[in-house]
Amino acid sequence: PGGRDGDRTGFYVLFGAEALLLAAVAIAGHQGAFGPFGQTVETYQDFVLLGILAFVSGLQNAVVSVATGNAVRTTHVTGPATDLAVFLAQAVSGGATNRKTARRHVRLRLVKIGSFVLGGVIAPLCAARLDYLVFLAPIVPLAVGVFVAFPRERTTPSEESSTAIS
Repeated sequence: PGGRDGDRTGFYVLFGAEALLLAAVAIAGHQGAFGPFGQTVETYQDFVLLGILAFVSGLQNAVVSVATGNAVRTTHVTGPATDLAVFLAQAVSGGATNRKTARRHVRLRLVKIGSFVLGGVIAPLCAARLDYLVFLAPIVPLAVGVFVAFPRERTTPSEESSTAIS
């Protein structure tokens, strides 16, 4: 995003909406709104649940994509796996500047793919005990990711005094 905090506000709001929707699904599902957890997809409630989760995934993917200038997608892993291979090759064979950039891209893809794997391990282990409450699990890493990726800019003392004057 741009350099102004106002540019980031929209991202915070949209990620907040994602967290609220995940929490609503978790609580509503736990209260029985979507039927028994882990059953086949056959009822109207199943399709409502899938629709909400698809919307949340699409929202997250679109926001991250826009925020990173289309450099990162968060809801699939096949493209990043291909990108990882390409950037690994560039890290080995590229010029000094290209190698540095390629290594940064390799780290990003490794973190992303590792996060997919970790989530894939944690979710089924927790789902058996938590049922729909398992949808609360991604909220914390989502919040951490948002605040790490979009830190609020601090104004310098000279900027504070110039804004006070104008």
